[in-house]
Amino acid sequence: MEASEKQIERAILDHLNTWAGCFAWKNQSTAVWDPKKRLFRKPSKYQISGVSDIICITPNGVAVFIEVKSKKGRISKDQELFLDKIEEHNGFAFVARSVDEVIDYFKRHEL
Repeated sequence: MEASEKQIERAILDHLNTWAGCFAWKNQSTAVWDPKKRLFRKPSKYQISGVSDIICITPNGVAVFIEVKSKKGRISKDQELFLDKIEEHNGFAFVARSVDEVIDYFKRHEL
């Protein structure tokens, strides 16, 4: 049976938070129900769509943004734009489908 995104996310967070000095958390990016307009909206004009599921600060202060997907999961256009924007600003952002992919990314980028 294939692992769900929530299971992969928990495994990645458990792993990241065992690294000495690493600080990682689940980013909550939910919309708010607007009963007058009968739709979901952003709670603030400063909130952006597509922010990664996990944000990690490494022991040397580098921020890493991780979008978690299952093996069959696809990123949305907003998620793709967010990842691209982080990379345009010389940041670290990627899609992970397993803990092993996170470990590999951190090793490749010497994080």
